[in-house]
Amino acid sequence: MENKKMSFFKRIKNAVTNFESYSDFAIEKLSVAIKYIAKLTLIFSIIMAILFSYKFSEFINDEEQIQIMTNQLQDTAGFDAKTVEDAIQLIKNNDNSATFYTTLTIVVFMYFFCGNFIYNLISALIVSLIGLIISRLARIRLKYKPIYIMSIYSLTLSVILNCIYVVVNILTGFTIDYFSIVYDVLAYIYIVTAILIIKTDFIEQQRELIKIIEEQRKVKKEQTQENPVEEPDENKKEKKKEEEEPTGGKPLGETDGGLATKQMPSEE
Repeated sequence: MENKKMSFFKRIKNAVTNFESYSDFAIEKLSVAIKYIAKLTLIFSIIMAILFSYKFSEFINDEEQIQIMTNQLQDTAGFDAKTVEDAIQLIKNNDNSATFYTTLTIVVFMYFFCGNFIYNLISALIVSLIGLIISRLARIRLKYKPIYIMSIYSLTLSVILNCIYVVVNILTGFTIDYFSIVYDVLAYIYIVTAILIIKTDFIEQQRELIKIIEEQRKVKKEQTQENPVEEPDENKKEKKKEEEEPTGGKPLGETDGGLATKQMPSEE
C-alpha cells in the first residue's frame, strides 16, 4: 500500500540511492513498474524531441552535416543523391512553418518514445536474467517476476545518464566510446547489489527469529521452575496413605498371640 502512494520522483530517488527499497519494489505489481519506466521514457522523449527541433534549423543549414546525412542515406537506405537533395530542399522551403516544426516534434517524440520504451523493456529482460543467475548462486528463492520488476527499476540511473549524454552530444557533439556498455553495466551493478542486500536482510531476519524463539524458551523454562506443576489430589491421598501404613509385613517370628516359641526337634 505504501508503494502505491509513493510519488514518481520519490521512486526515482529510491531507485538510484536506496538499494533497500528494491525489496519493496519486488512485491508490487508488474504493471506499476511498467508504468514507471514508461513515464521515465516519456520525460526523456519529450526532452529529446524539443531539443532536436530546436537544433534542426542549425542542422539543415549546415552543408557539412547535410552531406554526411546524404551519404548515410545513400549507403544504408539506398536513396540516390537527387532524391535526398529534393527532400532536403523541401524541408528548407518549409523551415519557417510552425506546422512543420510541430509535426517534426511529434514525429521525433514518437520515434524516441517507442524506440526507447521497447529498448528499456528488452534491457530489463537481459538484466533480469543476470539477476536470476545471481539469485540462484546466492541461494535465494526468488521468482522471476520480482526479479524482472527490480530489473526495470535498476535501469533508472542508466536512463537518466543516457538522457544527459544525448543532450550534451546534440549541443556540443561530445561523444563517449562504449557508452552503451556503461548503460548496461550500471544496471547489472544495481540488480546484483539489490539481490545481495535482500539476502543479507533475509539472514538477519532469520537470526532475529532464532533469538525470539530462544527467549521464549527461556521464559517458559523460568515459569516452569517458579510454578511447578502440582500433582492431582488422588495421587496426594495415595502417597499419604502409603506413609501412614506399615512399610512391610509382620516382624520375623511374630504371630498374632505374641512371640512364637521355637520348637526344638524331638529326638527319636
